[in-house]
Amino acid sequence: MPAFAVSPSARAAGQISDPVDPASFLTWAKRNDVVLPPELEAQVTARGHHAADWKTLYEELKAKFNTSAEAARNDTAARSATIEELEKGPASLAKERDDLARHVAELEAALADTTAQPAPLHPKERDSLLKLVIGMAVKGYGYNPAAARSGVPNEIAGDLDELEIPLDSDTVRKWLRTAAEEFLPKERPENRDRSPKSSSAKPKSS
Repeated sequence: MPAFAVSPSARAAGQISDPVDPASFLTWAKRNDVVLPPELEAQVTARGHHAADWKTLYEELKAKFNTSAEAARNDTAARSATIEELEKGPASLAKERDDLARHVAELEAALADTTAQPAPLHPKERDSLLKLVIGMAVKGYGYNPAAARSGVPNEIAGDLDELEIPLDSDTVRKWLRTAAEEFLPKERPENRDRSPKSSSAKPKSS
């Protein structure tokens, strides 16, 4: 092929322009395996025309751009996923907070049940305790509920204090009276202060 003679088919395909500069012609010829005299390429280069394969350079640059664009898309997708996870974080924390608050409320309710006031005594249990109290007071301390004044409540309170069971005498007196009213006969000759029945019992206080 004569030098610089442009192929009609190449010109029609837009591969080369007409007229064409020497460097572009050499590049097109090399790409299409057109044999040219070495002297021609040397003369073209000597005159400052550098044969550059612009199409190849374009394709390489385009490939690099596509690679960078794909990496950017992947990075954007990864960032979006991270942002989505971070946005879910507050909702997850809020759920954990609510679960913890509910658990604390359940524990507080259970604790309140264990520290609640004990149930009142059953009437039979109360009666049994009062019978024990008045029986021991009368037989052990010589308590006489009919007496205008009695030192037995003070004596019982003192004995309890020695055992490190504090109970004031007024409380003792109140329960002795309650027990006497409910369980001792209203009229009985024995209702008077007297010494304890057992010789080992505590003597009546003065």
